Amino acid sequence: MPRYTAADWPALRALGPADAARTVRALCDHVERDDPAYGDGRLVAVGIMMSGGSGDPAEAVLDWLEAAPSAVRVEIACALLRGLWFRDGGAGAERLAAACARLELDGPAAWSLACALFRAGGGTAFHAVTESLAPSRRARLRALLREGDALLTYAEWRALDILRQPVTELTRTAAALLVEEACERFARAHPEYDADELLSAAAALARRQPLVGDVTLDWLEAAPAPSRLEVGCVLLQSAWAEGVDVPERQVARLLAVCRRLDGELDAGPRYHLAVALEFAAVHHPDQALEEFLAVTAGLPQPIGDMLRARFARR
Repeated sequence: MPRYTAADWPALRALGPADAARTVRALCDHVERDDPAYGDGRLVAVGIMMSGGSGDPAEAVLDWLEAAPSAVRVEIACALLRGLWFRDGGAGAERLAAACARLELDGPAAWSLACALFRAGGGTAFHAVTESLAPSRRARLRALLREGDALLTYAEWRALDILRQPVTELTRTAAALLVEEACERFARAHPEYDADELLSAAAALARRQPLVGDVTLDWLEAAPAPSRLEVGCVLLQSAWAEGVDVPERQVARLLAVCRRLDGELDAGPRYHLAVALEFAAVHHPDQALEEFLAVTAGLPQPIGDMLRARFARR
């Protein structure tokens, strides 16, 4: 089964109804059975490429989900539906909600279902489904629907990158939701997350979204943990890159989280914390330098020496 790219867009959009239905059913089966790492960003991209064609592959996706509902199928089906309904919405909210009604969904499946229902206009099930989301995420998603503002999830953001499509400007609420979701995704995958993807995502988000620092710290403070600190510090490194004015209050908030996790950090979180504190200490040495030196002292000697030497050259 191919991993579709932007080059497949004309062919996918040109499929007739029968071929479009066969294609999405085959893709759904393939991801469920053989390729669980296919990625929801790629599935959303396929949905976007197939939207607006002569067929209605959303019907085939819903048929596939209804045949054997499960949390895994919800994630796969909803990713495709979010792409199919990305531009112009969809009319399948009630049918989608009914297919999932007997499932006890949480985590990624509940999130994907809530986002698909958002794309379909909400519907009566939207508020019930969002009850299982984290409070901040629930409030932001409901606010976007209520105000009629654009939603851009991390998977959709990745899909637009795959398809080389521009990202429109987001409201503060939508941007905060995107940053929070990115944090949560990588923390959930820790320690097996894709480090290159995280660094790339952090840099791209920091370039476009000035609220990355505050949203990341909100997320960290809500449930401090070493894995979350590691991911959060990668975001903060990008937000606090050289040339950027680092707010004192953000540095204070990070140091407060560190004190709550004192003694729990191994080399991974400690390294990324040290890099974030390196940027902080450049701007606020009285506030962060002592902590930077203490954290680097706890790293393996070559790494700690390298970070301290790099800081001394700044």
